Amino acid sequence: MKRIRIFSVLFFAIVCYYGTAYSQDVTMITTPEEMKAVIEANKGSVILVNFWATWCPPCVKEFPDIMKLNKEYSDKGLKLIFVSLDDASETESKLKPFLQKQGVDFVTYQGIFPKPEDLTDVIDKSWGGEIPVTYFYDKEGKKSASFSGSKKYEEFEKEVLKLIN
Repeated sequence: MKRIRIFSVLFFAIVCYYGTAYSQDVTMITTPEEMKAVIEANKGSVILVNFWATWCPPCVKEFPDIMKLNKEYSDKGLKLIFVSLDDASETESKLKPFLQKQGVDFVTYQGIFPKPEDLTDVIDKSWGGEIPVTYFYDKEGKKSASFSGSKKYEEFEKEVLKLIN
């Protein structure tokens, strides 16, 4: 009986530790003004905004490369902003577990826009809504580049280096 109790305490401690190591803070964005405010709040940094979803295979494929980029350049002035376009009903069942598995330990946003054109009007009027799509902003908050479709680490890095230096 003592072994079971010790095992139970140990198991509980491990679950608590690993369950909170990457606790996910997902903030909903529902208006164009909120999206603008997120970008504005990060002025002074090179900003990479990536729109993606867990149900999008190319998004999932490029996710580790973007996380690697964040690890390499966040201390040099890169600010990574993920905006998931997953359905709100899947936040707990799909989005948060995916983010935890990927090691995301910073605030992530979930764009829940009643009208998709609200998002495209704020970000890029020529954006057709396809994902993944990534936008780069310079330190003054001016959009400098965009990538549509899945990209590799080296492509992201090249753009980040232009803006950081």
